[in-house]
Amino acid sequence: MNKGEKINTGNGGENWSGFLDFNPDTAEALCEETEKPVEERFCVPAEEYPIFARQGGVRLNPNTGKFEKKTLSINETLGLMVGRTAELIADITGESGNGPAMDHVIYLDKSARPVSWMVEDFWDDFADKKQPEQTFLAIDRRVWFEWAGVKLVPGTDEYVRDDNGTTMHVACAEDFDKAFEAMDKDEDGRQRKREALARIRALYIEGGIMNEDIDEIMRTPTILDGQNLLIVDEVSRSGSTLHIAKKLLKAAIPELKSVEGHVFWSDNTTKVGDDSQMGFAPVWYPEDKMDWRGRGVKDINPIYYKTKYLNDPTPLNRAKNFGSFVLGEPLENPDDEPGQPSLHLREEMHRMHEEYKKGHILPTVPFCLPEKMIEQLCDFGVEFVPVEQVGKNPRAYPNLIKKRDATY
Repeated sequence: MNKGEKINTGNGGENWSGFLDFNPDTAEALCEETEKPVEERFCVPAEEYPIFARQGGVRLNPNTGKFEKKTLSINETLGLMVGRTAELIADITGESGNGPAMDHVIYLDKSARPVSWMVEDFWDDFADKKQPEQTFLAIDRRVWFEWAGVKLVPGTDEYVRDDNGTTMHVACAEDFDKAFEAMDKDEDGRQRKREALARIRALYIEGGIMNEDIDEIMRTPTILDGQNLLIVDEVSRSGSTLHIAKKLLKAAIPELKSVEGHVFWSDNTTKVGDDSQMGFAPVWYPEDKMDWRGRGVKDINPIYYKTKYLNDPTPLNRAKNFGSFVLGEPLENPDDEPGQPSLHLREEMHRMHEEYKKGHILPTVPFCLPEKMIEQLCDFGVEFVPVEQVGKNPRAYPNLIKKRDATY
């Protein structure tokens, strides 16, 4: 392999091995240095990952030929987590080819915050450059739909009625855009929009703000001027949350060079007719939407930031108080979280990183691998071969993946 060469992992293309272009019955992979079967080489004890061991997914049942919901094996779950972390890092560095190298990353609270923990753990494994600055914003699609004037159907919190008034659809990006543009048609809407954008912009003014004059804030340079920004969401159903976040940041800081988006977890929707339904989100995503625990941050709490500003009236605290409607309250003490699930999740992530470095986790990797991951997988005994050689090589990546996930 030549330096800088990109390897196609087989999710498409004609020259390299794909998940559908091989015979899994030939997969009898052995680890090069230990001669252990692959199920022993790329295997971790599930009991050490009580949180990740609960991860679910939608998979094809080979016995019925139907897609079914199931709890994934711990080896598949950790492989997905490592692979998607590598994919995100490649987007941040620009190595994926999806966009430029990023200067700043915003993770959407609360559920994208754990994604930032994995990026932090694995950054040096998959990137050679310095990790860019990161911040967190709490942008909830339902709140912003209502703010813009999108009328959600009572009792659903997510549907809007079609123009005919008899049918409904999931509120989407187009609904927000129409309402967002309509705000400019009256004085109240223009003022509410300008104030909200100023509150967001204030959070990115270096050193904070001296006053809350909207016009002055909108004229003041920010730390994001001229930068490439990536906004990370943990899951996507309609794509509206990420769309709204990008729209708001572009409007609040038009001096940005570019604004891109990244969805970390894609195994969370299923199609039913013309509608999409939620499948499985990352395991740290709570079943109870009112449960703030497990992600290292509390809900939005303007009182927390107001109190902090009154006790210490610095320009920086003033900016946070002004923009507190998009800031979660930090979890300053793990003891403040009943059961400490955030602490336990971070411990499992650290353990996952150590197991990966030992060669015990086989990542489910993105289409175009970071160069450093290619080298690491080769060290683990993984081989990347042309399609016609897959059936003859038990160490070929697709064979190893199939063997890893063989138990339904």
